Amino acid sequence: MPDPPPATSPRGQASHHYARALALWAQGDTQKGDAEAAQCIGLMTKPAGSACDGRGDKCDGFLVAFTQELKAVRAWRVEKNATKAIEA
Repeated sequence: MPDPPPATSPRGQASHHYARALALWAQGDTQKGDAEAAQCIGLMTKPAGSACDGRGDKCDGFLVAFTQELKAVRAWRVEKNATKAIEA
């Protein structure tokens, strides 16, 4: 899938990259999956006024969860480490 239009909200863009990361990891493409995950996480640290400014108190819980979920899925799908996935 192509990237969403630039006018897409940070939440929509993060969701897009999150889904692509999971799909790529499931297919065994770790490098591209990691790049998508990095784009997702980057969208969660936008300046104040966006969906999340990286300081927790001003973040949308939907986006905050992405970091832990990405860690867990990567640990499970890429590293085959159930303990690390559960701890994430």
